[in-house]
Amino acid sequence: MIIDTLFSSKTDLWATPQEFFDELDAEFHFTLAPCATPENAKCKKFYTRQENGLQKNWGGAAIRRTILIPR
Repeated sequence: MIIDTLFSSKTDLWATPQEFFDELDAEFHFTLAPCATPENAKCKKFYTRQENGLQKNWGGAAIRRTILIPR
C-alpha cells in the first residue's frame, strides 16, 4: 500500500499521487517540478536531485512540490 511506503525509510523519493496532483493542477496549472525524477515528474519541466532545483531560477513558474501528509 502507498501509505506504508510513505511512512517508511525504504526511500526518500516520494511522488505525489496522480489524482491529488490532478485536482491541484486544475486550479494552479503547475509548470515546474523542482524536485523530481524522470519517473515521477508530473510537469514537463523538472529538476532532478543532481540538478539541485532548489538553486535554480524558476522564472515565475507555477511550482509543484511533493506534499507529505502527516500520520
